Amino acid sequence: MFDLDSYLARIALPSRVTVDAEGLGRLQWAHRQAIPFENIDVRLGRAIAIDSAGVFAKLVTAKRGGYCFEQNRLFLDALAAHGFHARPLLARVWLAATDVPPTTHTLSLVHIEGQDWIADAGFGGSYLPSMPLVEGAEATAPDGALFRLDRDPQHGWMVLRNGHPGLTDGRATGEGGSPSTASPPTMCGTPTWRWPITGPRPRRRAVSVRRRSSASFCRAASRP
Repeated sequence: MFDLDSYLARIALPSRVTVDAEGLGRLQWAHRQAIPFENIDVRLGRAIAIDSAGVFAKLVTAKRGGYCFEQNRLFLDALAAHGFHARPLLARVWLAATDVPPTTHTLSLVHIEGQDWIADAGFGGSYLPSMPLVEGAEATAPDGALFRLDRDPQHGWMVLRNGHPGLTDGRATGEGGSPSTASPPTMCGTPTWRWPITGPRPRRRAVSVRRRSSASFCRAASRP
């Protein structure tokens, strides 16, 4: 059983959040503020467990950080423990991509009061606020970057980001948006992430997402 009290203590929240859009945003923000993106084990060649027990032991009990599949596994379990209806999605990260990238990222699709929302607690390069899955929806990140949801005729949902490239994971260069996942200077979306704007076309960061079951989440997460 998920130890929600220990999780809330880990992310410095005094109590459960409300099961609504505001609560989703508060939970994601607290998680991202408290648990760092970390891929040390990858660099050291260590095996990484992405099952619920293994992720909880590392990120909560041992107070470590983790990469996207670990972070969003924990976040998905926390959402379920609160009573949210959510499931995992796979996504493509388009930062500096020259061709259609593979699905190497994951995030959550959360259903709230008849509306789907996307939430991502595990993108290492930046912060994407939770957003309603509605074409044209926009959100401003704490760093001032603007995100927008758009539909690409070929790749589906895209999240686009328009912001300073220095706030991504280093793959973006120059001003404006760039393709990537849920992080600074580009936009992403599913979901896949991207956006069309008037004026100069921004460099974009995008993410394409495919819907997956919880079982396939674990299989997909084990891929490099």
